Amino acid sequence: MAARLIITIDTEADMPGWRPQRQVSLRNLEFLPKLQELFERYKVPPTYLITYPVTRVADSMRWLRDHHEREACEVGAHLHPWTTPPLEDSERLENLHPHRLPLVRQRDKLRSLTEAITQELGERPISYRAGRFGFDGSSLRLLEEEGYEIDTSVTPLKCWIEEDGPGFFHAPAAPYYPDADDVIRPGSSPILEVPVTAGMTTPLPRTLQRIYYRVPRFFHMRGILHRLSLLKLVGLRPWIWTAEEMIDISRRMVDRGQPVLNMMFHSSDVYPGANPNCPDEEASRRFFAKLEAYLEAVVGSGLARGATLRQFRDDFEARAPMESEASEPAITKHA
Repeated sequence: MAARLIITIDTEADMPGWRPQRQVSLRNLEFLPKLQELFERYKVPPTYLITYPVTRVADSMRWLRDHHEREACEVGAHLHPWTTPPLEDSERLENLHPHRLPLVRQRDKLRSLTEAITQELGERPISYRAGRFGFDGSSLRLLEEEGYEIDTSVTPLKCWIEEDGPGFFHAPAAPYYPDADDVIRPGSSPILEVPVTAGMTTPLPRTLQRIYYRVPRFFHMRGILHRLSLLKLVGLRPWIWTAEEMIDISRRMVDRGQPVLNMMFHSSDVYPGANPNCPDEEASRRFFAKLEAYLEAVVGSGLARGATLRQFRDDFEARAPMESEASEPAITKHA
């Protein structure tokens, strides 16, 4: 059975210089139809994870609602604390990670975002990604309170601690139900975690992975290994890696039994001048060409077929009882 390909797009304001701002521009939303046309050509319905300011743009919300209703896409939530009410004058703009907020503030902002999306969409969102990947056990419990069913905030093999964010280095690459006390450990939460896809070109035991990532950067060891093609970390984040690198890691991970490939990028990555990843029209053109090359290789070859987060969750949960039943005779036999 082919793996599923999920495209998760952090649909948010323009961010020149990556500087968070209260007064935001949303010019990049003009390019959503162009993105959608590309994905529909390959029958890959994207998941747009939207911030609060997006819900205030009537034309874009009508467009998103129309495509969501006909299952051409899914609309979920993406929490940026600095633009999500309630906002207080004393709140620092540097509060970038939702999980660092006091619990009451985090709850109020998640509820505000959820209600704004529900009002515009006509139904409650069930998929979520934290802004700046700021996600922990407190976030997980709040998602459960608000009726969410899927999270995609975890980035395996990546730590954001230097930026005051979480550490996800040892998180599973495959989907799992997290533990509320440690969200990178499988547990009993009803929320399905679908991590952003990342993997090593050569699988390493955990001990060697830990050594690799603790080697001081000034030794240049990682860069040497990468240039020699002996070892490389590649993720499905197209503003960082080439189409060829993403195609290669996708094939490797599916060969290792990975049931889902989860690509993520920002809506501003495709609009000229909206963020440093896309400084001009030529950069935008290259980004679209990279996406198309990846889709042609992965979907066109039959390696994976498209799904929204919701569609993948439904398949994943439907398959679980079947796999349990299939394994039952073997368990009985060895008893």
